[in-house]
Amino acid sequence: MDYNAYPLFQSHIPVTYLFLPLDGPITLHQGIGSASSADRARKGRPISFFEGGNELAQGARLFADDIVGFLSEIGTTNRKVAVEYVNPSITQALLQRGLEVIDAVDIVEGARVIKSDDEIACIRWACAVAEHGIARMQESMGPGVTEAQLWGLLNYTKPRQPGGLA
Repeated sequence: MDYNAYPLFQSHIPVTYLFLPLDGPITLHQGIGSASSADRARKGRPISFFEGGNELAQGARLFADDIVGFLSEIGTTNRKVAVEYVNPSITQALLQRGLEVIDAVDIVEGARVIKSDDEIACIRWACAVAEHGIARMQESMGPGVTEAQLWGLLNYTKPRQPGGLA
């Protein structure tokens, strides 16, 4: 199974996380698959109820142990870690291991503003696909056509565009 099988669902259930040190290897911890452009990929810990269920606190402790181990591995004495959108059990586990926890939302959102040439190309492609789907919807509008049928056209158009517009 790979992430492409359920991207929208996946985006709402944290089963993957990234350790991005100021200096050192970028390490992706993931629950599914092994393909990655990170320097290293490792098995992830259950950090959401979806993955961990009633064992979420244990997953948080293991996650915190991984972070402390990784800091030691890269040879830093910095005990400050920035985390984005985590369960309180994770913050508590990190604090219990002597780490200073900082909210990473400002940092991450600031980085998301910066777009690479590939990202800009993907955005342009996504807009073109959406415009194509909207044009198909507009062409099909008329008496007797339901809203569900129109939305179906748009949703049918999107996945049919692997490399260009049909």
